[in-house]
Amino acid sequence: MVLLGDISDLRLIYTAAEALHGALSAHALAFDIHVHSDSLILLLLHDSLELGTAAAFARLLGSSADLAAGLDLNRPRGVRRLAERMTWLVIGVTGCRVLVDGDPGCCHAPDHLALYLTGEQAHHLANRIENGLPPRRPLTP
Repeated sequence: MVLLGDISDLRLIYTAAEALHGALSAHALAFDIHVHSDSLILLLLHDSLELGTAAAFARLLGSSADLAAGLDLNRPRGVRRLAERMTWLVIGVTGCRVLVDGDPGCCHAPDHLALYLTGEQAHHLANRIENGLPPRRPLTP
């Protein structure tokens, strides 16, 4: 038996996945988006070493630093550190914890970062990519 709340939750997760896909499609990034469950969206950023996908994604979110700077992405430790840096960046954008997993590539498959997002987090990322950084409020005494 499917409850009405379940249908609306599922609709929200698919809407969020589509919004994120639309925002990213306007940019030359190697990525895939999958609805992982009724509450999680999986964003895969492919081939950070060769294409600089993670660094380009970070710039879309407003990072002025290259997240891959100083990391050897040919080594598993470098990919894990990149995932760690991406975690902190996405936490800053969404305001809550995000699971980011790094998977080093091999001769058969490129490396990738996997971001597991809620629908709300995916909407936050899509809005940031489409609208840029929010305007700063002036400090008042």
